[in-house]
Amino acid sequence: MVNVRSNGSDVSRASGGGIQWIVFSAQYLRRLRLITLAATAAMLVFATIEIAIVVFEAPGPVVPRLLLPLTLLLVAVVAQFLAVAALRRLTRRRLGVEGHEFLFDPGNGRVERYPFDTVVTGDSRQLLAGKRLIPLYAPLGPLFEGDKVQNYILARMAPSSRIGVASLFREALKRGSRDLWIMLVVVCLAASALLLLPVLN
Repeated sequence: MVNVRSNGSDVSRASGGGIQWIVFSAQYLRRLRLITLAATAAMLVFATIEIAIVVFEAPGPVVPRLLLPLTLLLVAVVAQFLAVAALRRLTRRRLGVEGHEFLFDPGNGRVERYPFDTVVTGDSRQLLAGKRLIPLYAPLGPLFEGDKVQNYILARMAPSSRIGVASLFREALKRGSRDLWIMLVVVCLAASALLLLPVLN
């Protein structure tokens, strides 16, 4: 096995033309860790300031006034643990190519295989493989090294596999993408709640 590192992302090639892996972007991971730590630190600072104000300045009972800052402290600690667990799973994600198959490791080591002619994309920012919608880009940048994704995956896809964003999401719903259906249900519930607010008030 030969590992080739370039700009924070690996492409692992098995000898004899085996699997070519593209791993999670180290640059994106650094950005994500920085934002996660900054958000947690901001919550901790805010909670600490609130506690100091309640203890040293605010008149009246102390315990009820401490509920909010202590809750924020607890949320910050729990959020940090959850973020670490999510990042660990996220960094294990891999895209792969072997022969005429596209491979995806969601981070649990259980590699999923899909024929290349069944994989479609909307605007090269996500892939639809089977029922799974795989993001290639996120608000902080590419999740995997763009050049590797282009050369090893997108370049091998037929022009007919680029179906546009709207068609991609329709196809994902038709195939039964669980993540997309959950997102759609959440959006519908949120929209319904917003519409009902004036009525309830």
